[in-house]
Amino acid sequence: MAEFSCESEVYSTKRLKQKLQEHYKDFIFFAEVEGRGNVVCFRNMAKYIINEKWYSDKKEGIEDEAERIVTAAARIIRADIREREYSSESYPTNEDSGNIDRGMQWVPRHLQTFFKTIVSSEQNRTALVILFYRQRDQDQS
Repeated sequence: MAEFSCESEVYSTKRLKQKLQEHYKDFIFFAEVEGRGNVVCFRNMAKYIINEKWYSDKKEGIEDEAERIVTAAARIIRADIREREYSSESYPTNEDSGNIDRGMQWVPRHLQTFFKTIVSSEQNRTALVILFYRQRDQDQS
C-alpha cells in the first residue's frame, strides 16, 4: 500500500483489514474473487447506513429525542398517505365510514397503527376515521 501513498507511514494490509472490521463489524467481509485476495465486500449496508444515521442524529434531551421520534413517525404517515393509490371510481359510503373495519381499509396502515395506539376506544377510532374522510375530501377540493 505504501506504493499508492505519498506518506511514509501507512497501515499494513493486516492492520487495515482489522480497522475496517472494527468499524463495520458484521457488515464487511473479505473475499477472494478470481484469484485476487482481499476483495472488500459489504452486506446489509443499507441497514447499516440507516441505523448509523438514526443513532448519529439522536438527541441528548428526552424531550428533543421524543420530538425527533414523533417527527419521524409523522413523515412516515404522510408518505403513506401520499403514496397510497385512491380510486376515483369508488368512494367510501356513509356505511363504510360508520363501520370501523370497512372504514379502516381506506386508512393507510401506519396511520391505523397510530390510531390504535393513541385512541383505545373503538367508538373514538370510528370518529377519527370519519374525520380522516372529511379532511381528505377538503384536501381534494
